[in-house]
Amino acid sequence: MAVAAVQAQTATAVKSRSRALVETLASDRFDGRLTGSAGERLAGDFLIDELKRLGAKPLPGLTEFRVPFTFT
Repeated sequence: MAVAAVQAQTATAVKSRSRALVETLASDRFDGRLTGSAGERLAGDFLIDELKRLGAKPLPGLTEFRVPFTFT
């Protein structure tokens, strides 16, 4: 298979996967993802699962992906 064809297939797959991720996060399942809501927590869990699936690790010095912070 030619390099251009492989690149085109890869680009199509990335677009498709990206769209699926955005559609999932925008779905009613996450109930708008309002700060402090159950939907926000579910969206965070979803993103953490995706990061783990990709082999990502928490930031150096941390044991979890979630980093606490305060709103100002």
